[in-house]
Amino acid sequence: AAVAAVVLVVAWILSLLPLTPLEVTIGFVFGMGAGYIIVFVGKVIGCIAAFFLGRTLLHDWAQRQFGKNELLGAIDLAVRKEPYRICFVMRLAYIPISLKNFGLALVSVDTQVYMVSLFCVELFNSSVLVAIGSTAQDFGSLISGKDPKSPLQLAVMSLGCLCLVGLLVYLSVATRRALQEVRKAA
Repeated sequence: AAVAAVVLVVAWILSLLPLTPLEVTIGFVFGMGAGYIIVFVGKVIGCIAAFFLGRTLLHDWAQRQFGKNELLGAIDLAVRKEPYRICFVMRLAYIPISLKNFGLALVSVDTQVYMVSLFCVELFNSSVLVAIGSTAQDFGSLISGKDPKSPLQLAVMSLGCLCLVGLLVYLSVATRRALQEVRKAA
């Protein structure tokens, strides 16, 4: 089942569908540990495949779909000056994963820079939405009464939910600021 889920993540990325619902679902179905591994491996393979397809077989298509994006032009200029920083910002940004992969395939980013930023950011990013799905699983069992929780477990779950919401808000604000910096730098 885990291998099939990894293949599903790869196919999902290549089909340009929003990945968020799938990541949350995998966290719900597989839990935090296995869900994280499934999402991380699937995202790395899928993103690398999309990047290389955007540089080779699907380059013309990617150019038509994403090449006219004004922000992508600014990113191309900025990535020449600060390749690692800009790639990390792009990977952290809550923008469609297809724009991250196919978009970066169109700009002048070195493949090694792309790979390093992908791997490092997804070590963290993959955990966020999987954790939300996994937490939803715990809340489901709590609400149904099938698995009663102690006051300490409830407190830890509540704190975890608050931390996840805070993290998502922080990442959204940081993404907006970083994208504004990219626009200014270009």
